[in-house]
Amino acid sequence: MKYKTLLLFLLGLSLIPSQRIVVSELFTNTGCGPCVSANAELTRLSKLYFDSLAIIRFHMYWPSSTDPFYTANPSENNARRRYYFNFNYVPHLVVDGDTNDASSYESRITSEFSNPSPAELSFTVDYDTITRTGYVNYKVKATDNIPYQKLRLRTVITESYVYYTGPNGDPVHHQALRDMIPDTLGISISLVSPPDSVYGSIPFTINSSWNVNNCEIVSFLQTDSIVASGSFRKRPILQGAKFRFSPHLELISDTIFEISGNNNGYIDPGENAVIFARTQNFFGSSDTVKYELISSDPYISIINGLYVKTNVFHYDTISNEFEPLSFSISPSTPQGHLFTILLKMGVKSQFLNNYNSIYDTIKIIAGTPTIIFSDGFESGLGEWVTGGLGHIYQSSNEIHSGSYSALVGVPPPGPEPNGDDWMYKEITLPSDPDYIYVDFWVKRGTEDAITYDWQRAQLLNSTGAVLQTFYNVCANDKEWKHLFYDISSRKGQTVRVRFLTHGDGYTDETWQYIDDFRILTYKTVGIDEEIVKFEEMNNIITGELRFSLVKDAFVNVKLFDITGKKVAEEKKRMNAGINSFSFKKLNPGVYFLRIETSGKDFTKKVIFIR
Repeated sequence: MKYKTLLLFLLGLSLIPSQRIVVSELFTNTGCGPCVSANAELTRLSKLYFDSLAIIRFHMYWPSSTDPFYTANPSENNARRRYYFNFNYVPHLVVDGDTNDASSYESRITSEFSNPSPAELSFTVDYDTITRTGYVNYKVKATDNIPYQKLRLRTVITESYVYYTGPNGDPVHHQALRDMIPDTLGISISLVSPPDSVYGSIPFTINSSWNVNNCEIVSFLQTDSIVASGSFRKRPILQGAKFRFSPHLELISDTIFEISGNNNGYIDPGENAVIFARTQNFFGSSDTVKYELISSDPYISIINGLYVKTNVFHYDTISNEFEPLSFSISPSTPQGHLFTILLKMGVKSQFLNNYNSIYDTIKIIAGTPTIIFSDGFESGLGEWVTGGLGHIYQSSNEIHSGSYSALVGVPPPGPEPNGDDWMYKEITLPSDPDYIYVDFWVKRGTEDAITYDWQRAQLLNSTGAVLQTFYNVCANDKEWKHLFYDISSRKGQTVRVRFLTHGDGYTDETWQYIDDFRILTYKTVGIDEEIVKFEEMNNIITGELRFSLVKDAFVNVKLFDITGKKVAEEKKRMNAGINSFSFKKLNPGVYFLRIETSGKDFTKKVIFIR
């Protein structure tokens, strides 16, 4: 299907300089440690100054020659560096053709905003979604006297939200060069003064390996003349313009709450739960956002799986707090069952008439656990063995709950040490649970890359050998994340859970806060009979269910029908061994028996027959 957009920026009046769209070109590499923070800063600025800033990132072949964004198009990446006098370091930011990289990115860009342009640049895009081909239909117009000759119109296709973790640990990449159309030389433009204008069209193709929803077209008018800029040289860009095929959502947070049952904070079999999601929209206007819940787990039933919000603009935050997504867990769900729900969040592209979607896989453990170890660090670090360079603290700077957390590493503003800081908890795991999980909250920050710094969480044996690595990252998420890991295969063993932060002694920072650490176990009580035969008395079903307990306990026994409705309940103290539970006035069919005792839930399907 063919689509046409009417774009773009800057309608000016003759003889009046035009407002400038600043073009920033970052030269970077996926193996360059300092490039991580440079990329992050430019991404921040791209959102903050969306209407007036166009960005292109050219990837070089050093320090990592396997950078996939370089190897995908080495000739055009290299050509652009040669055009700017063969500088020899990354990251390097060129702003409107000025190679002077001495000031901060934001100050260089914002100062250029106030520099009026002598030209107006606009273009429209025609695109065929079937052939993935199209045309950029441009118009360049002088709005003031043009101070330079040798003008060229250059046009670039970039792609954002490309997920690849290279040697520097940077996981997502934006505005990466994909193609310069028609080539790196661009198109010769002749403008002297108003009302001079030039029109034309440039064919282009979106490669099948690129996500067109995340592509952008950037066009800019540049002189090939060399102009002095202090001790640097520049080839000034007079004007820029850009077009995104689709807006994009970014996930801020999602949270889950139980809304039925015992309200103990856990989602038990037979209970209902809701999901609230917060996203932020970028690069669009008057958009439609849609949230969807998807699950193939046989124990999950989606109740309300759709949320739609219209009239969403760039930088808007979208929350479904007043229209929650909801689901239920079958009463027959085994305790400790790990199930997944896919949260699909999309924003509609007005140009492509489709949804540009992101996904979050939500993992939930069913049932109420037995907590065999818990530490919120409210009483210090006495339960933990600490070591390394001594930068392990009980901290009140960042907390998930309570008043304190544990800090491993040196927080802002640094500087970081050269070496490791670590802490571990040693514990002997019970041998009888069906499932065991390590569960905690973590908040991590860094200004470096994994080549130099890292944060780790690992499971060790009692001698310190690594059994399992939960994560080994150089993460700068700077928000609390809830993580849990299955260690059921280590039942009956003595293990250590260790958190380690490594710094290379540079002036930056790398750290991680840990809070609400727990080790959870789940165990199912056996029920003797799945099929129970009842006698019929005056068309009323009566009978007895039998089940076994491993020890004396106060028990709450509940029975649910196949829809999840509770049809009977009994609470009393029962002895170890075989116990019975009588029900009356029940029709034949499938039911679910749930036994709650000692902070645990156990569920089994039963079939009542005549």
